[in-house]
Amino acid sequence: MKIGDQDAYLNDVVTANVTVASLPKSKENIRELDPNLLNIRLPTPKIYERIEGRKETEIGFIAEELPEFLRRGDGYDLKALVAILALKVSRLEEELSKLKTR
Repeated sequence: MKIGDQDAYLNDVVTANVTVASLPKSKENIRELDPNLLNIRLPTPKIYERIEGRKETEIGFIAEELPEFLRRGDGYDLKALVAILALKVSRLEEELSKLKTR
């Protein structure tokens, strides 16, 4: 099952912990993110009612509003989005720390 695909939308993932397999032994060409990714403007999250499935109110992004490299099929790459957000937050923390020491 792919999380978020339209065919399996009615399936919920319920767990106490979601683990993304991420050991370095299963990767190659590991490098830091390009600092220019800090300049990417992410869209404002939206609140909406889904047409199919449970038809409940949800909060999220509109895939077409996200940068192209974050899109996957009819959705978006949540793991990549979290990584970009983590980069932005860590840089903001660095900047705040510098301001506090002045």
